[in-house]
Amino acid sequence: IVQAAEGNPRYVEQKLSMLVDNGQLRQEAGQWVSTGALADIAVPPTIQALLEARLDTLARSERAAVEPASVIGLEFARSAVQSLAPPAMREGIDEQLGSLARKQFVQPSHSAAAEVVYRFHHHLVRETVYGGLLKRERAHLHAEFVRWADRVNADRDRALEYEEILGYHLEQAHRYLSELGPLDAAGQALGQDACARLARCGKRAFARGDMGAAASLLRRAVAIARPGDAARHALLPELGEALTELGRFDEARLVLAECTEAPADQHDPSVQADAKLVGMLLRLYSGEQDGWSEETLRLTSELIPQLEVQQADDVLATAWRLVGFVHGIAGAYAQNGPAVAKSLHHARRAGNARIAARAAMALATSAFFGPTPVPQAIAQCERIVAEGLGNRQIESMISCTLAQLLAMNGEFDKARALMQQARSVLRDMGPGVSVAASGLKLLQLELLAGDLARAETEVRPDYEFLTRSGETFYLSSMAAVLAVVVREQGRDDEALALALTAQQVAAPDDVDAQVLWRLARAPLLARRGELDPAETLAREALAWAEKTEVPTLRADAWRELAVVLRVTGQHAQALAAMAQAQKIYGLKGDVVSLERASAWVAQQPLL
Repeated sequence: IVQAAEGNPRYVEQKLSMLVDNGQLRQEAGQWVSTGALADIAVPPTIQALLEARLDTLARSERAAVEPASVIGLEFARSAVQSLAPPAMREGIDEQLGSLARKQFVQPSHSAAAEVVYRFHHHLVRETVYGGLLKRERAHLHAEFVRWADRVNADRDRALEYEEILGYHLEQAHRYLSELGPLDAAGQALGQDACARLARCGKRAFARGDMGAAASLLRRAVAIARPGDAARHALLPELGEALTELGRFDEARLVLAECTEAPADQHDPSVQADAKLVGMLLRLYSGEQDGWSEETLRLTSELIPQLEVQQADDVLATAWRLVGFVHGIAGAYAQNGPAVAKSLHHARRAGNARIAARAAMALATSAFFGPTPVPQAIAQCERIVAEGLGNRQIESMISCTLAQLLAMNGEFDKARALMQQARSVLRDMGPGVSVAASGLKLLQLELLAGDLARAETEVRPDYEFLTRSGETFYLSSMAAVLAVVVREQGRDDEALALALTAQQVAAPDDVDAQVLWRLARAPLLARRGELDPAETLAREALAWAEKTEVPTLRADAWRELAVVLRVTGQHAQALAAMAQAQKIYGLKGDVVSLERASAWVAQQPLL
């Protein structure tokens, strides 16, 4: 027995239980003794074979209890097993469960709401029992369990709590019936019910910011629905967006293409419009940004009037969200604000908490990048978080923005603690584009707070994730800011390489990225003695920044120009440039950057 077990205590346990069942091992005077020749004891070669041999010895009444239990799961309620057992066996269910417990197949686990809950002795026991069932019997028991649970949950008003579990059972029933042959009406109804339950769970996961769960659940719901079904078509835009958030761009393209290429007369036109809009988000993140802003404005101006006629508030919220994106990328926050407000209005009318939360995040972003002074921006972000959005991902991303504002205000300890807490929540939710993008905020915080080495170490995995995924929108700015972080640690060659990466992936209309890669590279060139190219780049960055309504970007451009002009010997011009930076930092309320600019001026020699 020990030799066959190969260190697996479960094998020993089950084999000894089998010997007791067979009468080959019994207690005498407080000791276990063999009742026959040891050579006659059969020793199955594996735990699987052993369990199968033990199950073969069970009475029909015992199997009538253990087989439904295996369909329910590792844990199961006594009343559930009784409901699924054949009618003739239901009265003796307690006796059968007791016998199974004595034979170490199952064991009492706990009691819940006056209900005894059992647990399989080990997951291998449950899997072996389940594996011995015919597909049709599995399908029948899965469906019957859902019917039992629906009755129980209706009485307790707990349907939502168990909807994902019951969706899984219906999904399994549908799958097994599909494998047996063409589905009849009852089999199709099971599939429709499974699809609806999984879809609702997926939408709730999306609304709370759990992108991994949302994509998985929506993908499963789509897989159950037949191609061409309206239910399948309606789920594709959300699945495409969830996949985009996770950086699974190729899969997202396939999903959205199925929706946009479907015959327009066969489906809801607003769903197809939604897929087109999500497709623009996919393009933004996945490196297809050439002409993105112009095409997005053309598409939204074409779709918004149609969607207003259809009163498709859900999709209108997405359309205005994209309009806000365009203006935000251009740094035009006077136009960004009204677009975000319209997105929020339509999201609230539709009762769409997910898009409403994203609109709230856009308001926080506007407070950070726009002209709102830092103290007011802090108060606005704190108010948004305090109100609660029901979306941990969005709340954490807003907290990252709030941490940046606190750093601008000189509250470094509070800023770091908040950033660490928010990023911890984001990481716990699994990898994704938004999670990685929070690394950019950490870098910018530490450029103010000063712990550059730690920030670089922590953000490198985020940078690598964006690179592997083929994401470019956040990567372009992150590469540029990371170049500055590396430059400030004295590694100029590596910083130049990062600045080149930022230049190569930056979209032509992404003002932030276009300014940042130039600001990262210009001082490096100046330090290498390439003075004319350095000044040209710094002035190009300033020209880009001055077109925007982003004070920090404009002030940073003036500051880096001052640094370059100082290296080239243009002292008066350098002081004048830094004075412009000081003025803008002061108006924004960025006290840390203002103090550093003032300290730089104080260190310059008198002319």
